[in-house]
Amino acid sequence: MTGNKQIMIYIITHNDLDGVASAAIYLSLARRIFSNNNVEIHFVEPSGLLNLLQKSMKIDDNSIVALMDLGMNESILPELSHYLSSLSKRNIRIEWYDHHVWSEKWIEALSSVGVAVFIDKSTCGAGVVYRYSFPGVEREECHPMLVEAVCGADLWLWDNPISPLLYRATRMPRGKKGDSFRRYLVEEFSKCRLLNDELINKAEANLDAELSGYKKILRETQVINICNEKIGILYKELDHPGISLSANYLLGKLELDLAVVVKPDGSVSFRSRKGIARKYALCFGGGGHPNASGGRADLSLIQKFLSLIPFLKKRVLLGYVKRKLTSCC
Repeated sequence: MTGNKQIMIYIITHNDLDGVASAAIYLSLARRIFSNNNVEIHFVEPSGLLNLLQKSMKIDDNSIVALMDLGMNESILPELSHYLSSLSKRNIRIEWYDHHVWSEKWIEALSSVGVAVFIDKSTCGAGVVYRYSFPGVEREECHPMLVEAVCGADLWLWDNPISPLLYRATRMPRGKKGDSFRRYLVEEFSKCRLLNDELINKAEANLDAELSGYKKILRETQVINICNEKIGILYKELDHPGISLSANYLLGKLELDLAVVVKPDGSVSFRSRKGIARKYALCFGGGGHPNASGGRADLSLIQKFLSLIPFLKKRVLLGYVKRKLTSCC
C-alpha cells in the first residue's frame, strides 16, 4: 500500500540495462512508501560520477540519494568521500547498491562518512537493489523475472530466454542522447511492463545491425602480444554490435586472452575469459568485474589537442592505449 510520506529521492545509476532495471525496481518500491513523485533519475558512467554530483546536481536537505550499479573508481575515492560526507551532515540518506568488485578499504571509507553500502557479487545490480533496498516492503510479482533476465545478460550467463531479447531491445546510445529512452524504460519496468511491440521491433532491428557489423570489427582489430598475453585492440565507432558483443566475439574468433575496445570519447572496455580484464582496467583508472571492466584514456594536454584533429584521433587514442597496456605488466 502506498504510504503518505513525502521526500525528495535522487536515483543515480549506470546507463546500461542493469542500471535501468536497478532504478526501476528501486522506484517501484519507493512508490509503495512515499506518496509523492519527487524523483530525479540520473544516468552516468562511473568515471563521471563525481562531476555529476558536484557540478550537475542540486541536492535538497532531508532527502535520499541512491546510487546503483556503479563500481568504485579508486582515483576519486578521497574527493568523493569528502563530498558524500558533506551530504550526510545535511541529513541526506545515502545508499549505494553494487555488484562489482570492491575492496574493504573502499567500503570502510564510505561507511565512515555515513553511506549505507550494499555489495553483493553473486548477482547483478538489479539483484542487489531487489535484495537489500527497502527491507520489509513487499516486492512486485514481476521483480524476480526482471532480475533473472537482466542478470542473464549483464553477467553474460544467457540462462534466461528473455535475456537476449531484452538486451537487444534496450540497446541505446551512451550519454544524454539515450536518457529519454532510459527514463521510458524505467517507467515501463517499474510498472512490470517488460516487453511490448516497440521493444520487440527494436530488438529485431538491432539484431540485423549486429550481424552486418561483425565482419568489419574483425577486419579492424589489431592483435598484439603484451605481458605474454594475446590482446586484440578495436577502435570502435559503429554502434553495432555493442561493446560486450564485439569483445566476446573477438575473444572467441581470434582466441584472445584480452579484448580491448576503445571508443572515440576515450573510454576503454576490457573483456577476458581468464579473469584478467579488471587488472588492466585498474591500470587505466577504472574497475569492474574480473572478466568485464572499463577505464579511460588519460591523455596529456598535447594528446588531447591532437585528438581534436579528426584524422589523428584514432592514432592518438590507439597509441596511448598500446603504451599504457605495456606499462600494466
